[in-house]
Amino acid sequence: MRMQVCAVLTVVAMCVQAGWADEPRTADEVIAKYVEALGGHDKLMARKTLRVTAKMSMPQDMEAEAIQESKRPDKYRQDTTLMLGKKPLRMVQAFDGTTWWHIMPMMGQAEPQEVPADMAKAYAGEADVDGPLVDAEKKGHKVELIGREELDGKSIYRLKVTLKGAAKDEYDDYYIDAKSWLPAKVISRRTVMGIDTTIEKRFEDYRSEDGVMVAHTQRTAAVPEVGEYVQRIIKVETNIDLPDERFSLEAAKKVAAATSAPAPKDMPAGPVKDDPAAHKLYDGMIAAFRAADTLSFESQYDLEIGAFPGVGCSYKAWLKKPNYFRVEAFGPKGKRAGILIGDGEAMWIHWPQGRPRFSTGAGEEPNEKYEATKHKVYMSKAAPPKHHSIGHEVGLLGSGIIMNILDLSTFHGYTDSLQPLMDGVARHGTEEISGDQCDVLDVSFMDGQRVWRLWISQGDHLPRKLSETVHVANDIHAEEVWSNIRINKKMRNKRFAWRPPDDWKQWYLPETEQALLKPGTEAPDFKLKLADGKTASLSDYRGKMVWLVFWRAG
Repeated sequence: MRMQVCAVLTVVAMCVQAGWADEPRTADEVIAKYVEALGGHDKLMARKTLRVTAKMSMPQDMEAEAIQESKRPDKYRQDTTLMLGKKPLRMVQAFDGTTWWHIMPMMGQAEPQEVPADMAKAYAGEADVDGPLVDAEKKGHKVELIGREELDGKSIYRLKVTLKGAAKDEYDDYYIDAKSWLPAKVISRRTVMGIDTTIEKRFEDYRSEDGVMVAHTQRTAAVPEVGEYVQRIIKVETNIDLPDERFSLEAAKKVAAATSAPAPKDMPAGPVKDDPAAHKLYDGMIAAFRAADTLSFESQYDLEIGAFPGVGCSYKAWLKKPNYFRVEAFGPKGKRAGILIGDGEAMWIHWPQGRPRFSTGAGEEPNEKYEATKHKVYMSKAAPPKHHSIGHEVGLLGSGIIMNILDLSTFHGYTDSLQPLMDGVARHGTEEISGDQCDVLDVSFMDGQRVWRLWISQGDHLPRKLSETVHVANDIHAEEVWSNIRINKKMRNKRFAWRPPDDWKQWYLPETEQALLKPGTEAPDFKLKLADGKTASLSDYRGKMVWLVFWRAG
């Protein structure tokens, strides 16, 4: 036994001599090696300002360019330009040292606005030029060494980082490579607007930039979101001139006020006064639509919501009496989306390349549920003659189309709910569209809240172009251009026949009730613009019963 003990002690001694004794045993020791690997504390502190330009690849085949700017001690700004549709979409997230603010057209916020406190949690740590591990104790962060682990076949040290002021269950796990001493991965946990969110970032391709190691590839995935965001750095600039105004919310508001302009839409601003002769042309279009035995066409569809640019979608439609229809939708860049089929009795929706991820009143679909039901699923419902609406279903196809301007079920005798609310029809002259001479009509509904402009062919009396404006908090603009119109051509019923394969399952949209807060849960604070134009916060009514009513007409 003594010989065995001696042998073990000998091995331990050899390991110590080999250098194992030099391995870090505390968080501070791991951080010291990390800072040294980055380039050293002096090199880091020498960076007073920083600008990083990167290309980003995102889900749905979208691409963007991002410019991140930082200035000591705690100013930050990121400008992201999303290449989508006809024009770029610009988003901004910034911190002026006190307040987080953003410009988020995709959320209906086209002007600079302060970020709600609960949402700002998602940005915690972003304004730190060096990251939370550098001078962590001085910044008030808590760092714990969890231990040595293995990640993707490599030895790593895991550090648990709790930022100053973070809630109990909000922290970051840093995975530090035991060889390079640089971060391989960071997992951040936050509760944002009542939703538990996990963000995973992986870092690759480290290169020296002015003596500091920078990961030139970053892969980000978040739960409950779906898909991976890949950022590839193309340029790093240090110690450039970045005025404080670049990060200021008030300065951004002044710029927005000086440069804002109404959307270039030559559409009536109010209700249209009815002209009997023009109304007769409109009625003639509806009659021609319903008189055809078969009709097929292609439509290029563009949508703008506030500052959100056109998404460049399209669809193909086949319609046949008495009650058959088929719509195939395509997203940006012609990517196939869903297919809607009416077989005379029921309508079916399926997605040959996998269904889209839906955001409903129940919130975002969790990753696991989405991936489990992405493929081999369909939707179905009854489609009784004259009582179905194709327009209300195309939004489920996942191409970016919200609704056809003219409901295609009009062909089958359906009358949409807007028609009784029509203000009037006026003639706006004539115009040639793709070789067809057209009468141009303006149509308004609900005292001008919704306005159409229709280019009606003087030949077959069917539309060649349709434009719509819906006046809401962030105006909605849609436009369709029809082409390859074929009337009363032979169509086989085979085109409208579809049944799900045996191994497919019927899928339903998540129920809104699933998103309700559980009894006893504290509601996250938020601000809303009220109908009278004033702004109110939920916290203004603390201790009182509050009814929230969200509504939209038209």
